[in-house]
Amino acid sequence: MRIFDIADIRSHPEFKAQAAAWFHSKWEVPEEEYLTSMDECISGGANVPQWHVALEDGVKVYLDESLKRFETVFPAAGSANSAIELTIPELEKYSKFDGWVDVCKPKEG
Repeated sequence: MRIFDIADIRSHPEFKAQAAAWFHSKWEVPEEEYLTSMDECISGGANVPQWHVALEDGVKVYLDESLKRFETVFPAAGSANSAIELTIPELEKYSKFDGWVDVCKPKEG
């Protein structure tokens, strides 16, 4: 089993530019929209958006259990005019996720 380091952008703003460029290359949302959203995350003014990045290629995709309480979500959205609205089944399909996890659950061990 491979283990990856996950960094949250709020604690590691040094990854912001690289992460925004990567997300832009995958989904063609303007890079500035990602940067704006990440700045909102870093400022801590709201509970969302939250940004986390994996620090190695080939990472598996896991979705947080807290998303299940919503009928629809706006993944990787920098702003309302650069977002797509997905149902949870659509998010599962398009993210090609590997499973559900509870990111708020304390780490064991």
